[in-house]
Amino acid sequence: MATAKNRKRRELYDQLSKQVDVAAADELSKDRAGLLLWFLSVVKGYDEADALEFICGGDGDGGIDGLLLEARETVDGERYVVTAFQSKYPEQPSKVGDREVAEFVTRGERLQHVDDWRPLIQPARRKELRRLVRRFDLEEKIKAATVTFRLHFVTAGFVGSEARMVVDASNRDNPGYVKVWDIDALAPAIEAFNAPTPITARVSIPVPRGDSLLVHTGGCRASVAAVRATDIVDWPGIEDRTLFNLNVRRQLPANKVRTELARATTQPEEHDRFLASHNGITVICRMLEIAGDEIVMHDPSVVNGAQSILAFYDNATALTDNLRVFVKICELDPASPFARDIAIRSNTQSAVNSRNLRALDGPQLRLQREFEERFPHITYETRPDASLTQVDSTIHNHQAAKCLCAVMNRRPWLAVKSLSLFEEPNYASIFGDEVHADQILLSTRLKWMVDQDKARYPSTYGRSWVLTSIIATYLAAEALRALRSDEDLTAFAVAWAADQDAYQTDVQIALVAARKTLELRRDKKQRDGAEEDFKVDFKNEQVLRGLGEEARKVAIIRKD
Repeated sequence: MATAKNRKRRELYDQLSKQVDVAAADELSKDRAGLLLWFLSVVKGYDEADALEFICGGDGDGGIDGLLLEARETVDGERYVVTAFQSKYPEQPSKVGDREVAEFVTRGERLQHVDDWRPLIQPARRKELRRLVRRFDLEEKIKAATVTFRLHFVTAGFVGSEARMVVDASNRDNPGYVKVWDIDALAPAIEAFNAPTPITARVSIPVPRGDSLLVHTGGCRASVAAVRATDIVDWPGIEDRTLFNLNVRRQLPANKVRTELARATTQPEEHDRFLASHNGITVICRMLEIAGDEIVMHDPSVVNGAQSILAFYDNATALTDNLRVFVKICELDPASPFARDIAIRSNTQSAVNSRNLRALDGPQLRLQREFEERFPHITYETRPDASLTQVDSTIHNHQAAKCLCAVMNRRPWLAVKSLSLFEEPNYASIFGDEVHADQILLSTRLKWMVDQDKARYPSTYGRSWVLTSIIATYLAAEALRALRSDEDLTAFAVAWAADQDAYQTDVQIALVAARKTLELRRDKKQRDGAEEDFKVDFKNEQVLRGLGEEARKVAIIRKD
């Protein structure tokens, strides 16, 4: 039995190793930063560029590898939940000892008292942690008693019984205070990342007979019922997100939608009206049973309404039986094309879903055809396809969107927010009729060349290369504009695609100008004795426009 479990852990570890992008978080805290970045992106649902803000760097950050601040609306006003993370990425799925967990719990407790965390963040080597504490204004929030702390221990190893005892003791008086995400707990997310499947479960929903409807439509049975939120929060797979495996917008960061839902769920006077104002939840299941005052779903997956369910789950103590929501349950094979259509058509709000929805629309098909005709050696990929792995011959449209936004649209502060690029009005401005394959080729190849030069960039910025590389690509494009007197780069893109060698000198000057601009920024910060908070600054429009002007000046000087 133990051998079988160990084999399973090794299999999961190997799958996780392929999913974790250590390079995206390199120099932060080595491999464990990559694991934490994966966790925040896949399990918590944050965009990578945002997730990088919450990760601390180096080996000297006091055992705290990340801090996450989330706002929650309550009847008493806005409160905050701060989650402190420690990440362990062993070279194999080995056992985590009780001492490691206990030390993390002790460090986490020091964050909750101002007098304790001040010494924790004081050492110079803990600058990343210090910035996060100050950015979140934790001192004021602690003094105002508006913050609740949670500890998440994330590891690619497994937690043994001794460590579990430490966790149980910590949670005895404060349920949910410490959460362990080891290889066993991460298994559903790891497997869902590779091959989304519904959960295996029998879920019973109490629904009075007069509050449900059963119809036969489109080759399947479908039931619509008014379901109490207090029953929904007991569905399996909510905490680890596996209930949403077939949802095309599975990534679910806290956002405005969730905030509004949380506000409604925490106000009892709104509960009676919720049923009429909410769009409802859509579920696909393998088998549907209706018997008396009960609906039973076998192997369900929520394909629309995950935001609502998570809002219910996060605010479960504030729910009443008066808060109900319409749930549509479709009985069909989750692997069928019809199930896929339902998953897509019932979603219209998030960028992950938007990318899927755009895969077969006019602009994407037009651009795909342009690449086939003009650049047959390059594949323009419009939807996730694990078989396309050659970076030099494949351009993924989500990367094209980021590069076009930074280079052609000159909006790098938006380009780093990849989850919004396939939504309107951004999508129309990025993939408009005037956008062609040569512009995509120029934009993505500029970034590729920036990436090739990564080792020469200041190490400070290399720590969040996912963010820095887009900004550097924008700076290179601005430098090109100054060199070529072509403000929109459209004509240059056509000429460059036809004969790249003819413009190699200008391109190289532009690439150097981008790097030198960031070196100048680093040097000025050091001279002024100012702390470098680029993970915030590189999303600030005013800051980035200023850097763009600097890159143009540097390019002209180097040209002369």
